[in-house]
Amino acid sequence: SLQFEAQLAPVAGEVRELPRAADTLAPAPVAPATAEHWLERAQQLEDRDPVAAIDAYRRSLRLRSACTEGWINLGRLHAEAGDGDAARDCFAKALELDPSDATAHYNLGVLAQDAGRETDAIGSYHRALELDPNLAEAHYNLATLFDQSGDSRAAIRHINEYRKLTR
Repeated sequence: SLQFEAQLAPVAGEVRELPRAADTLAPAPVAPATAEHWLERAQQLEDRDPVAAIDAYRRSLRLRSACTEGWINLGRLHAEAGDGDAARDCFAKALELDPSDATAHYNLGVLAQDAGRETDAIGSYHRALELDPNLAEAHYNLATLFDQSGDSRAAIRHINEYRKLTR
C-alpha cells in the first residue's frame, strides 16, 4: 500500500475562494424564511444592490402577494432600472390591492410623463392628489406639465401648492 501511495501525483494547488469586493454582503447564514424577512432584506439592499433587492422583493411577494408596499417598491426599482413595463405592472398590481394608494397613482403618473403621455400623467397626478392632497411632488410635476402646455394659470396654481407644502 505504501508503494501505491507513492505513485499518486501530488496535488497541484489549493482550492481558493474567488476574490470579492470588500463592500459586498456576505451571504446570510440563514436565508430569510418569511415574506416580512424578505421585504426587510429587500429594503436593506435597495441602495447597495438593486438587483439583489429586486430578487428579495420578488421572493417576498411570492410568499405574500397582497403586499402593496412590496409591489410599489419593486415597481420603483424597475423604473429606476429603465424597465417601465415591469414598473407599470407592479404599480397596477398595487392598485388592484389598494385602489386608494396615492403613491401608486403618482408613480404611474411619473411613468406616463417620462413616456410622453402627458394626458395620462395629468390624470394619474390628479387622482394621487385626490387621495393625498399633501403630495407635493404631484403638484410640482403638474406645474411642469401645465407650464409646458401653455396653461400658465394651472401651472401657477400647482407651483404655489408645491411651495406651501415644502416650506
